[in-house]
Amino acid sequence: MRDTLRCGRAVAERSRRDGGFDVSLVAFRENEDKEWDVREIVQRMACFLRDRWRTVQPTQMYRSKGKALDLFTSEEFREEFRKLHSVAVDVITLPEFIQAEFSRGDTVKGKRFGGLRAVKSLRGPYVRPGTTYETGHQMDLAASLPLAAAFRELLELRGDCYRWKLDPKEVFSRCAEDLYKTLAAKSRVARGVNELGHDTEYWTQAANIVLRAKDELLAERLQRQA
Repeated sequence: MRDTLRCGRAVAERSRRDGGFDVSLVAFRENEDKEWDVREIVQRMACFLRDRWRTVQPTQMYRSKGKALDLFTSEEFREEFRKLHSVAVDVITLPEFIQAEFSRGDTVKGKRFGGLRAVKSLRGPYVRPGTTYETGHQMDLAASLPLAAAFRELLELRGDCYRWKLDPKEVFSRCAEDLYKTLAAKSRVARGVNELGHDTEYWTQAANIVLRAKDELLAERLQRQA
């Protein structure tokens, strides 16, 4: 555990230098009362290991933070985590971004976000420390993590680190309605909120939606350049 916390601190420190994440908000020890737990950060980053999840979805990362920590401390994937440093802040806070966008309602007009099983309406606007995304709702990670993880399809390796091939926020704007429809449909049939995080089909559908939006935007870019 000590090695994991030391590695986690290194990731958070590098993320602060590269993208401005405030490491003072991160708990690196058990029972430390802070906004973010280092294991939560590792869990989210683990969903973006492109080499690990080429043929399967990272549902294990939702089921168990321990499995994410195992990947983080393994020799096989340590370098893959390091390659995410330059996009780590985006990766870590994508669930909050998606939650805020759905909460605002601009991307899914006419939809009742607060009525979904995995969503709770808050008494007032809230911004989670370490992010800039204001929300009026709390979206369970079982619902938001599969959607956020789908954006790993936008990563490309440049030199020794990953960069975004397209801005994830631009791609989200293109496919937000389809992502919301998938979330709503799965929420209706799920027997419980946690089932969303375990549902491989939900993860796969989200990834395919992001891939389709990516291809459309890239095709449009090529047309403009022609």
